[in-house]
Amino acid sequence: MRVPQWVKNLFVVAPVFFSGHIVESGFLIGGIVAFVAFCLASSSIYCLNDVVDVERDRLHPTKCCRPIAMGAVSRREALTLMWLLAMGSLAVALALSGWQLAVVVAVYIVLNVMYSLGLKRYAILDVTIVSAGFLLRLEAGGIATGVVLSNWIVIITFLLALLLAFGKRRDDLVILERTGNAMRDSIAGYNRRFLDIAMGVLVASVIIGYFLYTISPGVVAAAGTGRLYWTGMFVVVGLLRYMHIALVKDEAGSPTRILFSDTPLQLCIVGWVVTLFVILYL
Repeated sequence: MRVPQWVKNLFVVAPVFFSGHIVESGFLIGGIVAFVAFCLASSSIYCLNDVVDVERDRLHPTKCCRPIAMGAVSRREALTLMWLLAMGSLAVALALSGWQLAVVVAVYIVLNVMYSLGLKRYAILDVTIVSAGFLLRLEAGGIATGVVLSNWIVIITFLLALLLAFGKRRDDLVILERTGNAMRDSIAGYNRRFLDIAMGVLVASVIIGYFLYTISPGVVAAAGTGRLYWTGMFVVVGLLRYMHIALVKDEAGSPTRILFSDTPLQLCIVGWVVTLFVILYL
């Protein structure tokens, strides 16, 4: 179920956080419902993905420790759990938030089942689908809380998700170069030069997009302050730290692992959240 990966589902609360209403119980409860639904849905996809990729995972330096690859959980048990989690996610969304959230969760599940069963073999399409999953998280958060998504948050989230997905592909390429084992079929469509350039372009795009977001008239008016741009320094330093890990250390395989283990990146995120909270709420 990859519980540590649930941190990605915090994107569902991004709309209400940026709207300035996260401290209001009505908005917060809606965000929590969407978060729980997506935790169940994403875990169901992880179960399927681990079943499909079991042979490759056994060749991977870290994925070989996953339960199915180790033989601790059978494929049948994993598929049973997958269905239970998928149905549970739809039930939570439908019962606690309504059919619109259930539709978004269902689209996420169907899209990722297609990804796991074949679409992930195609370069560019694979990272696009991964990034689309983050946009669906945003949409779910907006529906559950009643907050209208801004154009900026959608654009920046998509670009950031693409950056992280390309980082994972780069790590797979590094493993291929070191061991000769291809961790995924789509890796044949990438090389270091392309991935390094793509990641550099995306980092620049995220930084520019974020600063444009903080000074856009609509955002300034909604926030009641023009000081949001102060949070941009944490975004710049945090992204440069991630690029240092990816390009210098060749360790961009798991953004979640980096998040939980890299102190400088943690400090950037904490600084960004605290500064943004102070500006929006105090």
